[in-house]
Amino acid sequence: MDLRVRQFLPYLIFISGFSVYLFSSAPALAPYRDMGEMVSVSKTLGVAHPPGYPAYTLVGKLSTLVPLANYSYRVNLASVLGGALSALFLYLLLAQLGVSAWVALATAFLWIGSIGVWTVSIVTEMYSLNLAAALFLLFVGSRLFEAERSVSSKAPYFYLLSFLLGFFCGIRLDLVLLGSGLAVSLAYYLWVSDRKEKIITVFFAGAMFFLLGLSVYLYLLVRSNQHPFLNWRSPDTFMKLWESISRKSHGGTLDLLSENYGPGELFQTNFMLYLKDMARQFWIVGLPLVAMGLLDLFKKNRSLFLLSFTAWFFAGPFFIYKANLPPNPHAYAILEAHFLLPNAMVAVWLGLGLDWLVRYLSGRMIAEAQGNRPRMVLGALLVLTAAAGIGTRWREVSKRGNFFGYDYARNLFATLPPDSIVVMQKDVQLFLLWASQYAQAARPDVTVVAKGLSGSDWYQEMSKRSGVTASLGTLKTETDWLLFISQNPNRAIFAGWDEDVPFSSKYEQSPVGLVRRIVSKDSVNRGLFPESFSTDFLSEFYAYRGRYRCAEQHEFFSSDLIDDYSKAHFARGVEVSKNNFQGPAAEKDWYRCAALNPANPQPYYRLGFYYFQKSDYPRAIRFFERSESLQEEMSKKLEEYHSLPEVSQAVKSDWAEANLNLGVVYEKAGYPKKSEAAYLKTLNINPRFARAHYNIAVLYWNKDWRKVVDHLKEALRIDPRNPEASAFLPKAMLALERSGSKL
Repeated sequence: MDLRVRQFLPYLIFISGFSVYLFSSAPALAPYRDMGEMVSVSKTLGVAHPPGYPAYTLVGKLSTLVPLANYSYRVNLASVLGGALSALFLYLLLAQLGVSAWVALATAFLWIGSIGVWTVSIVTEMYSLNLAAALFLLFVGSRLFEAERSVSSKAPYFYLLSFLLGFFCGIRLDLVLLGSGLAVSLAYYLWVSDRKEKIITVFFAGAMFFLLGLSVYLYLLVRSNQHPFLNWRSPDTFMKLWESISRKSHGGTLDLLSENYGPGELFQTNFMLYLKDMARQFWIVGLPLVAMGLLDLFKKNRSLFLLSFTAWFFAGPFFIYKANLPPNPHAYAILEAHFLLPNAMVAVWLGLGLDWLVRYLSGRMIAEAQGNRPRMVLGALLVLTAAAGIGTRWREVSKRGNFFGYDYARNLFATLPPDSIVVMQKDVQLFLLWASQYAQAARPDVTVVAKGLSGSDWYQEMSKRSGVTASLGTLKTETDWLLFISQNPNRAIFAGWDEDVPFSSKYEQSPVGLVRRIVSKDSVNRGLFPESFSTDFLSEFYAYRGRYRCAEQHEFFSSDLIDDYSKAHFARGVEVSKNNFQGPAAEKDWYRCAALNPANPQPYYRLGFYYFQKSDYPRAIRFFERSESLQEEMSKKLEEYHSLPEVSQAVKSDWAEANLNLGVVYEKAGYPKKSEAAYLKTLNINPRFARAHYNIAVLYWNKDWRKVVDHLKEALRIDPRNPEASAFLPKAMLALERSGSKL
C-alpha cells in the first residue's frame, strides 16, 4: 500500500466510526441501562451510583457544553467519540504489531460494525470510552515492550501506563483488571532480562503513579460535600468514598441478584453465553482465527502476549465468575456490555489471526502472481466484507428512530396531576424520569421516588436538600405503603407498572395510563385525583413513535418499556371489566395488551374467560390454549435462566391454573378426552391441585364410579376441607357399591 494512503487510513477509520455512530444515535434519550442517570450527573455534575464514574462525569459535562440539540444528544457525543477512538487505537495497535495496513483496516471496520461496540457507542453510557481507554493502554503497552528499547527506557512508558490506568479507572473501575496483565507482563520482562532486582522498585513507583491517576475519585469527595442534586450514597468522607468505590452497598458484586446463588454456580452457563456473544460480535470469521492470532502473538512478543491474555482472563472468565448472574434476558443485557472489555483483547488477536491467514493464502497464491498483489487483493476483500457487515447490521443496531425513552417520560409526566408523587422501581424507567427533570427541567412539581432507595438515610437527606417535601421511607410491605400514604396526606400518589405494590384491603390501586393511583380507603388521599379509569390516557393522550411491539425490538430495554404499556392496557381491561357494561372495552384493551407483548399469557387468559362467559367456546379454547402454551414456554425458560424457586413456583401455579380452566372449556364444548388430558397435565404440573382431581371426578360421574371415588378421595387428601368433594364422595361411594365394584 502506498505510504500516503497508509498515512490517511487512521483518519479514515476515525471519521468512519464517528459518522456511523453519530448517524445511528438516538435523537433523544433512548432506553439503555443507566443512560438517564448518566445524563443527569453530567448535566448537574452530580455523583453517580457506586463506584461513581468521576472521569466519565467530567467528560459528560464537557459534552453538555456543546451548543447542539438536547442534553442527552450532547452527552451521547462522548460515546460516539469513544467508539471512534477505540477503532482508531485498535488499528494503531495492530499496525504497531506489524499487521498489514489492509488487514488492520478490515479489523477496525469489523470492530466498528460489532453489535456490542456499536450499541454502547450510540447510548449515553461509559462503555465506549472505557473501550477506547483499554485499547489505548494496550497500544502504549506495545510500545513499552518493543524489542529494540532498553530496560531503562521502558520505565517512563510503564509509569505513564500506570498513571493512565488509574485515571481511566474513573471511567469504569473494571479497567483495573488490565492492571493484572500489565503487572504480569512487566514482571516477566524484567525477570528474563536479568533485572530481577528492579521489580520491587519499578512496581512501587508504578503503584504511586497509579494512585496519582486514581485520585480523580477525589472528585466524588469534593462534589459530595457541595450537596449536588444527585449525590448517590453521599461519599463525603474518606470512609464513605471507599465504600462507594468498593461497591460495598452491592456486596462487592455486579448485581445484588447474584447473592442468591453459590460462588461460581452459574459460571459455566455464563461463560458459554460469553463465547456465543463473541462469535456473534465477530461473525465474519470465528474462534479458530482468534486462537491463531494469540499463538502468533506468543511467538512475536511474549510480554505483550502475557499482557493481553492475563487482562482477558481477569476481565473475562474471572469477571464472569464473580458476576454470577442468572442468564435471563435482563441479566444478559447487563453482562453483554461487560463482555466488551475482554473482547477488546480478542479483537487484537483476531487482527493477528487474519493477518496470518492472508499471509498464508497469499503465499499459496504467490506462484501465480508477482509481488504483493495477492496480499493486497485478499486484504481489500476483507475490508469490503467488513464494511458491508456494517450495512447488514444497521437496522438491528441503529437507534436513529428510537423515541421510546423520551416518549415514555413525556407520556408518564403528562398523566400526573400537579404536585403528585410517583414511585418507580426499575433503573431505566426511573432514570428516564430523572433525566427529564434534572436535564430538561420537566415537571419539577412531581416528586419521583426511587422505591429501592427510599428507605436509605442518604437518599432521604439528598431529597430534602433538593427541595423534596414528600415524607419518604421504606416501601416493601403493606404497612410501609400505608405509612407512606398517611405521611403524605395532601399528595396524589402513583406507582409505575415497573414494580409491584403489595395488595391490600386498606388501599386501592386503580390504573391511570402508565401508572396506577394508590388511594387509601380511609380518605387520607381520596379526591386528590378524581379521574378514574374512564380517562383513557393510553389511547387519547399519549404519543407513540416507532413500532410498539416487544417482539420486534432487538434489545431488552426498549421492549421492557413497551411492556409497561402492555401491562397498563391489561390493568385497564381488568378495571373496566368490573362493570358489566364495559365488556367490549375490556376486550379491546386485552387485545392491545397482547399486540404490544405477544409473549404475555395474561391477556389471552382473560380473553378466554371473556368468551367463555359469552358461551363462545371455539374462541375461548383458542385463547386458553395460547395462554397455556405461553405459560409452559415461560416455565421452561425460567428453568434455563436458573430463576429463584419462588419465581418459578409462581409461574407454575399460573400454568396449572390455565390448564385447569382449559379443561373446563373443553368439557363445556363437548371434548371430554381433551378435558381429561388438560386436568391430568394440571396434576403433572402441580400434583397437589385438589380442584383438578375434583374436575376429573365430575367428568366421570355416571361413567366410571371407580375413577370418581379415587379422584374425590385424592382431592380430600390434599384439601380435607373441600366442601364439594366432601358432599359428593358419599354419593359416589354408594353408586360404586351399587354398581357391584369393590370399594
